[in-house]
Amino acid sequence: MKLSRREMACVALAALSGRAQVPSTPAPLTPEAELEAAKAQLQQTIQVLSRFDLPMATEPAFEFQA
Repeated sequence: MKLSRREMACVALAALSGRAQVPSTPAPLTPEAELEAAKAQLQQTIQVLSRFDLPMATEPAFEFQA
């Protein structure tokens, strides 16, 4: 089975968090609260993904053709 780097990250996040799916959380009421929630989620995701060593060759660079 071939997985992209993004798919591997989703699988790893689900496995480490003990959930089969990452549930969506309701949006906070204020823009400031929404920003803080996004920052907290980003930091949590960074911590989880930093546990894995992915080589640069895992996903090829984009090729733009005219």
